[in-house]
Amino acid sequence: MGRYIFDEKFYLYDKELSLKAKGILSVLLANKNINSKQQLMNYAKDGRESIDNGIKELEEKGYLRIKRKNCKGQFYIFESSPTCEFSK
Repeated sequence: MGRYIFDEKFYLYDKELSLKAKGILSVLLANKNINSKQQLMNYAKDGRESIDNGIKELEEKGYLRIKRKNCKGQFYIFESSPTCEFSK
């Protein structure tokens, strides 16, 4: 196992997650070398605020943890860690 703790895409069926959050998590899972919001922004036309909101949603729902960032808040290590249960 690497940084990403789960392989199943059950998060896609979570009706409590926005499509934006699902898309961000899908990109992170498919591209394990992404370490910053700037790199993530290269995969879509969304701006920083949109990415911030999606990441915040994933953190609040327990799907993502930010393990480390530099003093400017620019460098991130993303770790997916689902903690919630839901029914399809």
